[in-house]
Amino acid sequence: MAAEAFARRAALRGVLHFLVACLVPTLPPGSVGYHRALVTAHVNGVTMAAMQMCVGLAAPLMGLSPALLSLLEVLLTVGTTAGGSAHIVGGVTGNMSPLTRILNAASPPGPPYVGTDTAMHVLLYVAAPSTVLALSLAAWGLAKGRDSSGKRKAA
Repeated sequence: MAAEAFARRAALRGVLHFLVACLVPTLPPGSVGYHRALVTAHVNGVTMAAMQMCVGLAAPLMGLSPALLSLLEVLLTVGTTAGGSAHIVGGVTGNMSPLTRILNAASPPGPPYVGTDTAMHVLLYVAAPSTVLALSLAAWGLAKGRDSSGKRKAA
């Protein structure tokens, strides 16, 4: 029962992520500091929304306890939300983080100021390990697994 409730909440969060990700690039380029960062937020948001929905749909097949499903939900929510928010912050402020060197180098001319945006740094440092831990927990849960009837797989 906990897996089905988790799946429903993850799917809902995924749909909301898709909605926000599709609305972000509609901001006019002149109204923000660095429009390319908003495009990155869009791509990141769509990717994270798909990931949330996939993990949610796979939850009934995972052999995770309700406590581990709760942990997975927290890690997945924090990681996906922080990742998209980091790029929105960068786009609105016009600052980018040195952690996003690939975006800065691949899209000349770069932002007006490539410095240390503390909020973006913190969000990226929260997003990366949270997302990696969430995906690792999901992979472990799938490997541990359950069959379609909800019983543990035979080893």
